Amino acid sequence: MADYWMGDPLGKYAVVLKGTNQFAGAVEVHLDERNQKAEIGYLITRRFWGNGYAPEAAAALLDLCFNILHLNRVEAMYDSRNHNSGRVLEKLGMHVEGRLRNDRIDDDGTPITTVVTAITAREYRENRE
Repeated sequence: MADYWMGDPLGKYAVVLKGTNQFAGAVEVHLDERNQKAEIGYLITRRFWGNGYAPEAAAALLDLCFNILHLNRVEAMYDSRNHNSGRVLEKLGMHVEGRLRNDRIDDDGTPITTVVTAITAREYRENRE
């Protein structure tokens, strides 16, 4: 478990509720230092959906990437069937850059299209003004 949570080099972070410290999900950052970019991801436990935790947690990752690490670009991908996840990324100012049709196969054998989104440091700063 320690290797899973602490790896790659920034790793994964728990999303916990203020006050109760109840586990609500996890976020992760995969850093590509050479290209000054990162990929972010998030997973919120189903019973906590709709409370704004995903946008809040993902916004904290963008803050880390742009204001602490001074990266040039942040990317995120989601299953095209998950419109709510797409909406989270849109709220953060990320733009759809493409779709990877039949990118992977779901457990039931259904081909899945992955949507690729990104935001640049310039766009991030402009959105915050």
